[in-house]
Amino acid sequence: MAFYMKAGRGPTQRMGRSIPLNMKSPLYEVGDPDKDKAAAEARALAEAKRQQLQAGANTGDSSNKRDFSGESSYVKKGKKVERFAKTPKEIAIWKAASEESKNKYIDKTIDVVKSVSDIGQDPVPRKEEPVVEPVVETPKPKGYYSRGSNIHNMNFGGHEQWRQTTEEVEGPTEFTNSPKNTLSNRANEFEQRPMTDREAAVSESRFGNREMNPFRSTPKEWESYLTNAEKGMAAQSTKANVRKQTMASRRSEDQAAKAKKDAAKLAKRTAYNESRRRK
Repeated sequence: MAFYMKAGRGPTQRMGRSIPLNMKSPLYEVGDPDKDKAAAEARALAEAKRQQLQAGANTGDSSNKRDFSGESSYVKKGKKVERFAKTPKEIAIWKAASEESKNKYIDKTIDVVKSVSDIGQDPVPRKEEPVVEPVVETPKPKGYYSRGSNIHNMNFGGHEQWRQTTEEVEGPTEFTNSPKNTLSNRANEFEQRPMTDREAAVSESRFGNREMNPFRSTPKEWESYLTNAEKGMAAQSTKANVRKQTMASRRSEDQAAKAKKDAAKLAKRTAYNESRRRK
């Protein structure tokens, strides 16, 4: 099927969209009509909404529906005016000028009044999620030291107890319950505190002593006990590292000797096979 095409023209129609303004008629110098119209309608709608809110009119309901109408005025801007003719001389020059020159001094800005309406439903505002702070868990102590005593309230049969436990315990009633009329005018005693990381490390080592308790030792004695235990732990760790390095060195030497022995066997077998092939 044949078609006819004029020279210099394409088979499709050209409507003038996207043509530079300097190549269009002076009537289009105001701007893109489609864009100006859409912008004007948007401004008119916004102005009508503003006036409706100021008037307090609300025919919608709690589900964000809206239904209103009103009038809105806006200014449609034209091209930039260079300067108006004011003096008689300038007016005479303007009248004698061509239409193209006169357009430079004509203000094409006009006032537009338009009736607009808006019917629809606004989106439901998004509820902000509450900020949940991350829960930082406090590491659980590895053990506890405790002490109980009722000696000061007993004529005989009273006793004192020191304990080292892995869990926090409740004090025995013999220490937490006191007689109505105490001999020493003070209640029976029970106290408990968690171990520090240093004390827990010592208690878990072979140098820890469960008979030792900070409540039955002076601060100086307790510090001396921890220091001596840590020295023993350090010496044990050094000895273990030396033993580990020695065993690693021995394994390396054994592997080297085995590799050497295997290489000698392979060389001997290869030589034997070569001698058999020569025969």
